[in-house]
Amino acid sequence: MSRNLPISVLQRLFLFSTDLGPVFLLILILTSCNPIHPGRQWVQVEDGLPRQLMVVALATDPERPERIWAGFYGLGGLVVSHDGGDTWQKEPVGVMDNPVFDLLYSSRQLWAATRDGLFYLGESGQTWHRIQELPETTVFAVAHDADGRLYAGLDNQGIWRRLETGWEPLNESSELLSGAGVLSLA
Repeated sequence: MSRNLPISVLQRLFLFSTDLGPVFLLILILTSCNPIHPGRQWVQVEDGLPRQLMVVALATDPERPERIWAGFYGLGGLVVSHDGGDTWQKEPVGVMDNPVFDLLYSSRQLWAATRDGLFYLGESGQTWHRIQELPETTVFAVAHDADGRLYAGLDNQGIWRRLETGWEPLNESSELLSGAGVLSLA
């Protein structure tokens, strides 16, 4: 990781190592950049990423911070790095072979918002499962609150919340949300 940062970039993924750990930066348009600290610099971390890729989501495994997931807008929209971003590999996800719009680690599970719905990676780390309780539509966003409750932003279906008994829409009291497409949650 000793290459210099390119001066002109359309979209690139970069890593900057800090005393507190790695910081990733997804740059859509960059004209110039200087290192933040003397002796440190931003470096490209794209080895193994498909070309002409539009990364739209990143998630780091809290138990294994060297394992980083990147969701992108394209077929097979998920790649993983097992070495802190030095190299990337396409992740075989079976039925989830479509764009990934958002990623979230919550309660030791990786969640992926996709064109075909909301998926989570099973405990074995090998199998993806679709949340059947949600309407069959695109899920653009996934987030959790301070208490760990999950929320999903759906296309034309508003916001849904996961409870102990299953998923429910938060839209019933609001006409504005009931038909809304929710692109982001925070």
